[in-house]
Order: sequence, then C-alpha cells, then structure tokens
Amino acid sequence: MGRFYTYKCKECDFENSYYTGGGFFTEEYFNKVELAATSLKEEVLSGKYGEHLKRIVSLEQDAYHFNCGTALFSCSKCKDTFVLMSRSISHTETGLYRETIEFNELCPICKNDTWLFKHDGDTITCPKCKNAAAELVSIGLWD
Repeated sequence: MGRFYTYKCKECDFENSYYTGGGFFTEEYFNKVELAATSLKEEVLSGKYGEHLKRIVSLEQDAYHFNCGTALFSCSKCKDTFVLMSRSISHTETGLYRETIEFNELCPICKNDTWLFKHDGDTITCPKCKNAAAELVSIGLWD
C-alpha cells in the first residue's frame, strides 16, 4: 500500500499529487526496495560513508537493519519536491535505545541536500512560485 499527498499553493496555480510506496506492495516495488537496501549495505561495508560507520556495522552486521522505501523529499536549495528512495540503517539494543542513521538524498536537479518529510501536514515551498508554502489539501492511501 502506498500513500499520496496533494499540495496546493495559495499564491499561484500550482497543485500536485505525490505518490510514495508501492501500492499492494507490488513485486516491482519490492525488488526496487530490496535492491536499494542491498546496495546501501554494500556501500556502508565498502567504506563509502566512512571507516567509522563501516567498522561499527561490520562488527554486528546481523543487528543492523537496512531500511529503504520511497518517500517525499524537498530540495533545500531549488525548493522542488520529489519522490525519492529514502535510506536508513537502524539498530535496536533491547530495552536500551534505538539508533537510526538516515542518509541524505541529493536533489536530482541541482544536486544539493534534500529534506525528508516526516509528518503528515508538513508544508512545502511551492516549486513554481518559490515564495509561498504549498499546503497539504489531501492525504490518503492508494493501491
């Protein structure tokens, strides 16, 4: 099952819907997510994200879970909004703490950092007029 978000700008005629997830968790989406998780693990263990992270994860590989899935992101510079693959690693020490490492995705247009939307109701900067916050006007589930 996936989620959809529809945003509408109060200042201009921008309106757009964004779909995340895989709808009934299709085989195509499942394969895409599994490939991203495997790739993230390989990148971490090869040292792409630093020797410190490589060393930590390699000591207890089975204790870390590589989480991937499509999510809504907004660029910190050009302010455009995209559905991209979110990637994180989590580790839970029973009863003590939960450790999560999130990886920033780069904007496909200008290659700057993006922001992951964490909560329903977050506003986005309008990708068209860039001045006003586009408000969430609907949210739902799709299959």
